[in-house]
Amino acid sequence: LKMIEISDAFVALPGGMGTFDELLEVLTWRQLNQLDKPVALFNYDGYFDPLRKLLEHAATAGFYDMNHLNDVLISCEIEEIFNLLPQIRAN
Repeated sequence: LKMIEISDAFVALPGGMGTFDELLEVLTWRQLNQLDKPVALFNYDGYFDPLRKLLEHAATAGFYDMNHLNDVLISCEIEEIFNLLPQIRAN
């Protein structure tokens, strides 16, 4: 909770369980309309492609609204993330 309070934005880099835990918490807060801060994924070498596919599967099954992920900037270019991050906001 403290991380969410003091952060201006969230950028997930490829990582392990801790990264997934924090990222999914941020995505959950967005889904609950409790977070209005930019979120981006540094999709180096397609790292987050399987997660996106899993969330698409959850959406097809009726458990997730893909609009919440569609607002997340996903890029394999870190420069693009830092250039666009100030312009994106959660809906």
